[in-house]
Amino acid sequence: MKELQFHDIYFLDQKKKCANTVVQKNGENGSGEMLRYDVAPGIQITYNNLNMDSCYSPIIPEQDFLQIDHCLEGGYECELAGGIVSFLGEGDLSVSSLCKGQQLFIGSRIPLKKYRGITVLLEMEMAQDTLNADFRQADINLRKIKDILCGEGRSLLIKSKHEVDHIFGELYHVDERIWYPYFWIKVIELLLF
Repeated sequence: MKELQFHDIYFLDQKKKCANTVVQKNGENGSGEMLRYDVAPGIQITYNNLNMDSCYSPIIPEQDFLQIDHCLEGGYECELAGGIVSFLGEGDLSVSSLCKGQQLFIGSRIPLKKYRGITVLLEMEMAQDTLNADFRQADINLRKIKDILCGEGRSLLIKSKHEVDHIFGELYHVDERIWYPYFWIKVIELLLF
């Protein structure tokens, strides 16, 4: 069986449930771990604990994604196609659109050799179907969210705010007995934010 890489979180096997998938890397530039949970079809949360210079690998997604990242500790620097560089620092939130067949990130590094945070990854079509079926009363439209927040290849960066800390802060300390229902609640809260 092929050893999973960090970028494999972007390649969903829709036939297989990948709950509690752990991807670990140890090498000369440091170590890191990503713990991935499939919340619902097309919706996943990944806990990232990276103590390395970089975990960059070119990614050309096979589907369209909306990626929401929150940094708890350390920081993460990304270079986007077009030369824009952004830094996700402690308490910051970023929203990016990853389009099928296109490479958005052309480089990244972890300047402090420490990044601890959460990624909420939504595969646009499948996640929208899930939201329509399981939470239609909220009328969440992922395409509209993407177009408003990060259309035209932009990536949105929101510096640390109390409202963002409230949504994500509790995810770092959730009791494992209630992970999945709590993840679901927090994803909905985030999308309604």
